Amino acid sequence: MSTHKIVGFGFSDSTILSYIKIQLDAIKNEHPAVEVESATENDSRLDRLPVNRRNRLPVIIYYKNDVYASHLLGKRDYQEVQGWFNTLGINA
Repeated sequence: MSTHKIVGFGFSDSTILSYIKIQLDAIKNEHPAVEVESATENDSRLDRLPVNRRNRLPVIIYYKNDVYASHLLGKRDYQEVQGWFNTLGINA
């Protein structure tokens, strides 16, 4: 069975991290089987993004079986985030 995780990254000293947590809570409420996590700019998983995207936060990353699968850059309203989520094909 596949595992699905959505990780939201934001700068630790900004309101962006609060925004990320709100988005992740909304995802978790609609999709309880999907694991969600918030992280900061110091998380080593950002090193796996292309160099020109590592400091572009906020970013929400989808990991399938702990492997990067997709990401969404920038501050988005929840409908945009949900639209992106729906394109991932998660049936959890």
